[in-house]
Amino acid sequence: TLARSLADRAVLASSTHEAALYAMASLQEHENADARGALAGVLDRSGPRLEWQSRPGISCTDLQYSADGRFLACAGYMNDVVIWDMTTGAQAARFGEGAAAWRLAYSPDGQTLAAGRMDGEVRLYRPSDGTELARLVGPRDTVVDLTYAPDGHRIAGASIDGTVVVWELPGGNEVARLQGRCMQHYGLAFSPDGSRLATGCMDGEVLLWQPETGVEPTSLGSHSRDISGVAFAPDGARLVTSSDDGEVAVWDVDA
Repeated sequence: TLARSLADRAVLASSTHEAALYAMASLQEHENADARGALAGVLDRSGPRLEWQSRPGISCTDLQYSADGRFLACAGYMNDVVIWDMTTGAQAARFGEGAAAWRLAYSPDGQTLAAGRMDGEVRLYRPSDGTELARLVGPRDTVVDLTYAPDGHRIAGASIDGTVVVWELPGGNEVARLQGRCMQHYGLAFSPDGSRLATGCMDGEVLLWQPETGVEPTSLGSHSRDISGVAFAPDGARLVTSSDDGEVAVWDVDA
């Protein structure tokens, strides 16, 4: 079954973050002994065990670790964001209201947590106590991906309507709106120097944008199916993409 396959991937994952995502996906597909065992394995990796209580309609739509690995944030838990301290297993914060958070992103310094919501807003919080710092308005529908620029001075959010909005921080002003090439973007990644933004399209195309201007992007090529993830190499010269076609591709972005 799909749940068993996802649970197996959680066990074999090379990182705790990757294992957590597979375990949660397995639980959401079908909560059984395999899925619960995969989650228990993730928590054993992380340190103190967290109590997972099964209740109808309660799940995490996204999980993100802070940069130092101390905190694990869950989006969508009863329409809230919940943060656990992985050194103690205790709930460190819980906040949010209204439309459920769908995607999360920690700022590079760990002092801000961005939550992309189902109503199209991106809200910025102080993760230590849940204080709301700002509201970024732009997309008209569910925010399906979020990523910070490496310097923390910009954030990009992709909406299910095919729009990507880039905001400057801390002011929250819209810098660019990237649209017209994808029905939906799956995956966002800033280059290490912040000069380029890579996006993956629903049709498999891989695009490079100038996030300050939003001018017509460069197409690196295409997979045969949806893009599931994008990531730059540390030197920024290559981009790695994964796809639902089962392939991982490495692109030379300077070619």
